[in-house]
Amino acid sequence: MCFRPDRLFSKSWCGTGPFLSPEALLGDVAPAADMWAIGVMAFALLSGDLPFQASSLSELPEAHQRSLKDEAVFKQISKPATQLVLQLLDLEQEKRLTVDQALELLEAENGCLAEAKTRQEPLPLARCQRVRSECWSSFCPDHKPPEVKTLYLVRHGEAVHNIKERQAQQTAKQQAMSDGLTPSSGEFQARVETARKQVLQDETLHDAALSPSGKMQALDALAEIKRLTMQGYPQPTAIYVSPLQRTLQTAAILFPEHPGIHVREELRERRTGLPCDERQCADQVAMRNTFNFMSFDELRSHDRHNSRNAEDGEEDKNELRSRTGLMETFLREQADTCLAVVTHKGYLRELERGRLGVPEAREFDNCEVRVYQVTLPAEGGMLAKRLYIRAR
Repeated sequence: MCFRPDRLFSKSWCGTGPFLSPEALLGDVAPAADMWAIGVMAFALLSGDLPFQASSLSELPEAHQRSLKDEAVFKQISKPATQLVLQLLDLEQEKRLTVDQALELLEAENGCLAEAKTRQEPLPLARCQRVRSECWSSFCPDHKPPEVKTLYLVRHGEAVHNIKERQAQQTAKQQAMSDGLTPSSGEFQARVETARKQVLQDETLHDAALSPSGKMQALDALAEIKRLTMQGYPQPTAIYVSPLQRTLQTAAILFPEHPGIHVREELRERRTGLPCDERQCADQVAMRNTFNFMSFDELRSHDRHNSRNAEDGEEDKNELRSRTGLMETFLREQADTCLAVVTHKGYLRELERGRLGVPEAREFDNCEVRVYQVTLPAEGGMLAKRLYIRAR
């Protein structure tokens, strides 16, 4: 407890559930996590109960949001003691007491120890009872411990249809401004969006490929991933890729001849009905020399058991977000502790703002790389902490 002040990201799990701090749940191990555990013990000794009640690890993050200020125990102890416990259990690591700060509160002239020596009556016996074992029975050791994994997220490089989109939008903006419309007006924005959609109806954009610029972006992302691994981030050993051509090309550049690449239908862009978002059949793509080292087994199985006509319908954002929930399955079904996903802007937006719990996440740029630490409790669900995002 209170070990050397290095910040580590755990590759395995340790600790008793009720004593884990919010950041420790996400694999972030630092002295502040120990001070939180001391705060939990202090609260338990004073009240005979645990401060944050939850039946499983996946419920703890919500329990941590509960305010403790109005707890009955604090009405029976001194202000210094109350301050000590509450500051040990501060959700923000930077505001949480250090060892030296906690000792200073204890040993101050009017601190906790001084108050305890002058107290006329002891705390009620109920406060001294042993904390009920059933409070953490759901965290018993026969449960499989949570898994902690590293997840790289990558958007594909610029594709041909992205260029067409920008050109159509720029032309529409210029025309709207020449007609006297302001960029903030609804009609201005509607014209730009209509132009974008119209150009994407072009059948020559079916399963659009990377542009030359997109391939260069992928090479830059490859260098970025190499820099991250040199800084101590693990190397992805399992790669999941959307079956559209632009993501396959990006993955081939990022992870050349990688033996652990799996092409999955579930990672495709939102079904818009537009040619650029429609893919080729698995057998046709798998024969290409560029992709023949990738595993298309799951995609072939999907094509055999699903009618293409059944997928003709468009998909809304809610349906896409629901589909991103399968990411938990991908992470659990692989023994690998470091995985990468190469997919699309829409998919990544719904994944981050949904299952990864970052509702204000900005959209990915082409070939942008982000890295998450993901904790997978045995009872289900997942908790995520962003480790890396490219500075703008």
